[in-house]
Amino acid sequence: MNYLIERIRIRKDELDKKERLESLLVQKKEIERQITRNNRTRKVKKLAGWISLGIGVLSGGFSGYSYFMSDTAYNNYIDTTSTSEAENYRKDVEMWDTLMFAGAGGCGGGLTLSAILFLTGPNNKKEVLELDRIEREIKILGVR
Repeated sequence: MNYLIERIRIRKDELDKKERLESLLVQKKEIERQITRNNRTRKVKKLAGWISLGIGVLSGGFSGYSYFMSDTAYNNYIDTTSTSEAENYRKDVEMWDTLMFAGAGGCGGGLTLSAILFLTGPNNKKEVLELDRIEREIKILGVR
């Protein structure tokens, strides 16, 4: 009788072990999928960050160029003696000043957005730790 009870207990332990192993394998696959999704999201954010950084730098360069052109137009405005030329230079100064501020805004926005994109994003630390724990448990159960 004890032999039969012991065999049943052993069989139950084997089934529990098999069930636990199947559960761990499912968890492992899901965590691996999550890591893949996180990596893909991080890659997209990194690309968007580089694009934003490029836009910010180009906008900053354009703002500097606009400042130079505005300063040149202003110096021409000061040096001119003709009223009609002075009016044209004044309009040029206003246009280049507007473009300078727009470029500065684009620069600030692009650099800020790129910093946010580079500094944020999914982190796989928790998933990697859980995956290691699951793989150790699978190894203890004696498979793979």
